[in-house]
Amino acid sequence: MLVPVLATSDWSEAYVLEWVGLVLVALVFWRYLRPPLRKAMDAQADRIRAALDAGKEAAHDADKLVERERAALGAAEHEAATLAEQSTHAAERLREDGRRRADEEYARVVGRAEAEIALERARIEAEIERELSELVLRYAGRIVEAELDDAAQHRLFAEVIDAAEAEAS
Repeated sequence: MLVPVLATSDWSEAYVLEWVGLVLVALVFWRYLRPPLRKAMDAQADRIRAALDAGKEAAHDADKLVERERAALGAAEHEAATLAEQSTHAAERLREDGRRRADEEYARVVGRAEAEIALERARIEAEIERELSELVLRYAGRIVEAELDDAAQHRLFAEVIDAAEAEAS
């Protein structure tokens, strides 16, 4: 009968303290860092939604402008039968120009909103990574300092430097 063997059967005080420290770091992150980060991300999402809604509103206004232009064209054709061909060409130019401007404005607003979303997302992700790495390093440093004697600490630093050099090359 095979019996699973734990990675370490030495449940010394240092091993237990490492696990307690890891659990404490996770609890601190979960309790104190996650809610403000979530709140900031939700606020940014609301701002982005508002920008997208403004873009949709601009597109809607542009559609209304096109519709008004179409109505003006119909009235002009009806009233100016003698100038029907000139009115038709002028209306076509206005309609195309209105569509072009509406498309340009819509594309500009949507493009700006997408760029802002991407920049803000990247900024928030970088900030979260930075804060999390600072927190992990701070608490990991405290745990390592508390548990390693000078010789073990020098050996550990040498291993980390060797691993970093190997990864860099």
